[in-house]
Amino acid sequence: MIPSRSLRLWILKVLLASVLAIFAVLGKSPAWAQGQAPASVPASKLSEADRARQLQERDQMRAAVIKLAQAGKLDEAVRAAAKELEYTRRVLGQLHDDVVRSLQMVGKLQELREEWAAARSALRNVIAIRQRQPDPKKWRIADARRALADLEHRAALDPAQRQRLREADRLDRLQGKLFKEGGYAEGIRLCRKAVEIRGGLLGEDHADYAQSLNNLATLYQAMGEYAKAVPLLRRAEEISRSVLGENHPDHATCLNNLASLYKAMGDYAKAEPLLRRAIAITMSAMADNDPRYTASLNNLGGLYQAMGDYAKAELLLRQVIEIRKRVLGKNHPDYAQSLNNLGSLYKDKRD
Repeated sequence: MIPSRSLRLWILKVLLASVLAIFAVLGKSPAWAQGQAPASVPASKLSEADRARQLQERDQMRAAVIKLAQAGKLDEAVRAAAKELEYTRRVLGQLHDDVVRSLQMVGKLQELREEWAAARSALRNVIAIRQRQPDPKKWRIADARRALADLEHRAALDPAQRQRLREADRLDRLQGKLFKEGGYAEGIRLCRKAVEIRGGLLGEDHADYAQSLNNLATLYQAMGEYAKAVPLLRRAEEISRSVLGENHPDHATCLNNLASLYKAMGDYAKAEPLLRRAIAITMSAMADNDPRYTASLNNLGGLYQAMGDYAKAELLLRQVIEIRKRVLGKNHPDYAQSLNNLGSLYKDKRD
């Protein structure tokens, strides 16, 4: 049975959120922001003006894809995304991370159209690129393979089951909004529903199920119900370690979350080794310019500040400042927040 127009629009809005999330991750070409030249053009032949112009053109193409998708014009969005993909390949080179994310965009749009073969082809291309990149990371290759396996799983579900998974996505976004607004009790109700849906359709050993557990635990922590939050975050950490691997940056995020809970409980002895492990993972898996690395440094610095070990805290907070100044610039709000954190430390020291 073909769903009603209103239902089709609702499904489109739910799935578009994941499309927009992919573009949100892209930002403004992080590789160029770090001064890396596109693989297809010699660095000596690229002026700053050329770089800015090419990035602006690419960003305009991405914005056009989003606009078409939001209007429900999926066929046109797919064609526009294919053009953006080819432009990105031409400008940045075949193996650039932005090419990977453009392919992920094409795959998601094709999934929206339930063109499973085309979506599958896009994700297989992602795997091929990950395997051929100059510094292939095992966890990135595993992520690409897992994304293809997840697509196959969703393709095998019946329409009603896929709609329930989309409902879980919608509940996640809604509870996030409620969390920001302090609507913890209602957020918990929504999170419990998402946990139930994902556990039933994806299994209780899936990364998305672990994310639902994490969301629920975050709400309990915000309410001060630590006894309810601890087992949820421990289980989420176990799942991430088993499914993603103990050296995956998303597992480091789970360790950070559990450490944050222990810090809130005043159990600093349990929090410290978790944060140290998170720093080691992100440094090995990513680089010092990744936000997850600086977040881990910042969290450990905050822990030492709470412990009264101001010397260790200052060393870490200053390191965060230097990295963010280099990577983001002095006018970025994250850099401003780093200055604020160091100022808070000096206040505690009565300096």
